[in-house]
Amino acid sequence: MFAIEERIHETRPQRRDNPLRQENIRDDEVRQIQASASQVLPKAIINISGVVTGCPCEEGPSCSDQVWILAHQFERTAGLQLSKISGRWTIGAVQRWWLEYEKLEARRRTFHSRSAYFAAENALKEKFPACLSPPAASIETDGMTSR
Repeated sequence: MFAIEERIHETRPQRRDNPLRQENIRDDEVRQIQASASQVLPKAIINISGVVTGCPCEEGPSCSDQVWILAHQFERTAGLQLSKISGRWTIGAVQRWWLEYEKLEARRRTFHSRSAYFAAENALKEKFPACLSPPAASIETDGMTSR
C-alpha cells in the first residue's frame, strides 16, 4: 500500500509548465477541452495552460499531451488536468481517480466510523490506475521524475 500511496502523491494532478509542446493549442482542441471540462464543471469559464508533452504512464501509452485548466463557477475556482488520449482531449484516468477521491473525502463524516472510512479509502487506493506499459519518456511531477 505504501508504494501505491507514494505513486498517488507523485501523480496528483497539477499545473505543469514543461516540456511545452512546439505547437501550443488549436481552436478545435479548445472546443474538445471545453466539452470535457463541462462533464465536471458545466457552464464554467475556463483558463487553459500551455500544452505540455508527455503523461504519467498511468494514462496509458496513447496519452501524448496534457493541459491544466482553471474553471471558475459559482464563486469557486477549481483546477482540472486534461489529457490528450488517442487524439482527443478528455479527463484522464488519474484525474478521474482524484475526482472520486475528492468525493470520498467530502463524504468522510457520513461514515459510521473512522475504520469504515479508512476501509473505503484503502479500497479506492487499490483502484488507482496502474501503468499498462513502460512510458516512452519520463515526466517530472511535483519535483519528482516518474516513468
